[in-house]
Amino acid sequence: MRLARLALLCALAGALALPNSAGAVPIRADRAFVPGEVIVRFDGDTSASERAKVRSGQRASVEERLLVEDTQVLDLPDGTGALEASRELESQPGVRYAEPNWLAQPQALPNDPLYPSLWAMERIGAPAAWDVSTGSPGTRIAVLDSGLARRHQDLGPNEWQNTGEVAANGLDDDGNGVIDDRFGYDFANGDSDPTDDDGHGSHVAGTIGARGNNGYGVAGVNWQAQLMTLKVCGFAGCPASAQAQGIAYAGRMGARVANMSLGGTGLSTAVRDALNAAPNTLFVVSAGNGGADGVGDDVDASPVYPCAFGQANVICVAASTRSDARAGFSNYGLSTVDLAAPGVEINSTRAETYPVSESFESPTSFASRWITGGIGNDWGLEAYPGAGFTGTQLSDSPAGLCADDPGACYTNNMNAFARHLPRSTEDKDNCLLVYDYAGGHATGDSVSVELSPDGASWTTLRTHTGSLSRRTEAIVLGPSWWGRPGVHLRFRVQTDGAGVGGGGLIDNVTLRCESYVNPFGQLAGTSMASPHVAGVAGLLFSQRPSASVADVRAALLETTDPVAGFAGATVTGGRLSAARALARFAAAPPLPVPPPVAMPLLLPLDAPSEPPEVVQDPPPPPPLGSLAPPTASGPLSLARAFRQILAGFSARDLSARPRLAFRYRSRVRGVVAAQLLGPRGRGGQRPLLGRGAGRFTRPATRAVALRLTRQGIAHFGAGRRRGLVVRVTFRPVRGKTRTATVRVRLR
Repeated sequence: MRLARLALLCALAGALALPNSAGAVPIRADRAFVPGEVIVRFDGDTSASERAKVRSGQRASVEERLLVEDTQVLDLPDGTGALEASRELESQPGVRYAEPNWLAQPQALPNDPLYPSLWAMERIGAPAAWDVSTGSPGTRIAVLDSGLARRHQDLGPNEWQNTGEVAANGLDDDGNGVIDDRFGYDFANGDSDPTDDDGHGSHVAGTIGARGNNGYGVAGVNWQAQLMTLKVCGFAGCPASAQAQGIAYAGRMGARVANMSLGGTGLSTAVRDALNAAPNTLFVVSAGNGGADGVGDDVDASPVYPCAFGQANVICVAASTRSDARAGFSNYGLSTVDLAAPGVEINSTRAETYPVSESFESPTSFASRWITGGIGNDWGLEAYPGAGFTGTQLSDSPAGLCADDPGACYTNNMNAFARHLPRSTEDKDNCLLVYDYAGGHATGDSVSVELSPDGASWTTLRTHTGSLSRRTEAIVLGPSWWGRPGVHLRFRVQTDGAGVGGGGLIDNVTLRCESYVNPFGQLAGTSMASPHVAGVAGLLFSQRPSASVADVRAALLETTDPVAGFAGATVTGGRLSAARALARFAAAPPLPVPPPVAMPLLLPLDAPSEPPEVVQDPPPPPPLGSLAPPTASGPLSLARAFRQILAGFSARDLSARPRLAFRYRSRVRGVVAAQLLGPRGRGGQRPLLGRGAGRFTRPATRAVALRLTRQGIAHFGAGRRRGLVVRVTFRPVRGKTRTATVRVRLR
């Protein structure tokens, strides 16, 4: 059921890369969550019968039991909405939380001949770092992504293997709860083959740990390491359930570092729980590439997860350019994004190639690559986006779709085709055909997908009949289609003499193969930035295996090179420096691990962070401009100070005073951020009405201003004053992030 449902979704969504090389296929984010699935975590003392009763109330079945304790993925009946089911399940006794299965939308010189193209290694000072350490074969670095090109000459030698597991014997030999995980695991599809079918994961892995000084290709930050391949992204994107599984697995199997070049706007409690349950693994995540406009967004205001979770074992990374500017696509955030690293024109390991890559956007290109013909031929381009689609917007091709019936229903007695010119698969293998399809055909009518080695004899790969909503189809091509000088692809419509329908729509056709002839290429994105940081973290752990996550995190964040373009845009205001981080670790003794802070990492916005108290009638408002800035020394103290100030204002008073000052006392380096949030909307999100933040480079007391957003000024100007909360977060360079949330009442 999982594979069938994932096939309904569009191509890889969660990975955060921007292709800038010829023939690359854009990674798209078309769905917020996996339809028909919810993740449920039960209370530990909920019995099996009570859990079954909860599931039966939704007519749901167990799709998968996660490695996160007491957590399951439930399969809902057809037509049941995941959002509605989550709310209903969460209201049941014994359920800790329920949520949709959110999708993250898919970050000494060596003698490797392509090393001169790795400008980012020079920029972060990798050569000086390599004088201290080039990595260790004992350091495990997990890559939670789209998989690994395992036969790549620069990746295979550094691939981690689970020596406690026997491959392909159908047994869980090492008793870790996962069967046949000899070479990692594919949590996206639920099998033991984590081979990369997109190329994104291999590119990320190469930056972290491509074999160095082997006289071939490129060099990673770690010349030697154990790259643990955990495939959490497939054609559907990167489901939260797969992410949680990969995170839990990395923690259990001893990964010191894990890279997650992915992100999405859905807050998954299962993912957050998995991160919390793996405190001895440092997770390096990408900040994200902005929205549909391709312009970076403020993660403080528009959260992207897991970046915005803010745990002490997470580092979030923005992308910088050759000139140390912030890449235009890169997200940022003074209190959520920690540092920057190179993320533009990054050359690394890639084995994927695309003999066919067609989005049908250009009539000229279509005419030059496709031939149409046959009986009753009506194939052409149709600007009809949205036909037959439900619940998802596809913005990658709004101008045209390949269709067998432009503008009208098809006719009877058709046998017509749209055929791509032949494409070579020589020196290529492991080929995969992917396309989006929606259709409406009468009984006896169909659209078939066919291949031919010569354009004369055709093999039918798949036939579509009846009415189908838009979905992504993936067809694995066997060895008979590899290594050929020419492969012909066509779509053929056949109709009988009775009844007609709306026809078929096809889009985003790609024929993807592996090729190890010059298997390297460039990508850009925050996905390419985070593996630089993960790689340096691996060097630090290889230099000092006994180091704690806190030691390595502090070394990375406290040794950045200050960069003007990131001042006020990240916690550190700087860009990664491998040289300074390794030099610090070489000179400094191990730092003591601070005692744990007994405070939740993130409090529910609807829950006060203190016992309920009697709210007195507020005093009359002071004259504008007469308020002395309050001084606070912790998130809860500051949240209460805000509440005290705001209680003296009416909504209209506040709209006339769009800036409030406060003072914050910090004994350590870090960032304090405050947000004034409005009542929840239909989607469950609270609008950002005001925000303020301040960065502390040393212990000090300083004034910070909270300013109303445009939405906040309009909100209070309209007299709205209910459902308000203030959330204050302090994120130190070293130690746990602390967050406090309180309700606010205006006069």
